[in-house]
Amino acid sequence: MLTRLLSKLGKRDVFNRTFKWMTDEIRPKFDQLGEALDNSETDVQVDNGEYFNVNDLVKVVETGEIMRVTAITPGSPDALTVVRGVGSTIGTAALDNGQLLIIGNQYAEG
Repeated sequence: MLTRLLSKLGKRDVFNRTFKWMTDEIRPKFDQLGEALDNSETDVQVDNGEYFNVNDLVKVVETGEIMRVTAITPGSPDALTVVRGVGSTIGTAALDNGQLLIIGNQYAEG
């Protein structure tokens, strides 16, 4: 049935013959802090701000704290505005060059 329907559709030339899968470019999952953090700081400097997107969940590997990115300020150094202590974690001090793991993105359902 589907084959019959498709055979009745008209044909057109393709103008853009390049097809690109989103998985062709793998986003980096790790970055480093560009500064030491205290327990409540919400402006976080990172080495590579282009790795992050708004609503990304980021884990500070050494402390286990999870942060949600709310804004990105490009520049030198790159800065993220974050919500600290997401989920059951709490804001914890972290050392300069601490490892950050980009867990994924958090979007509301519906």
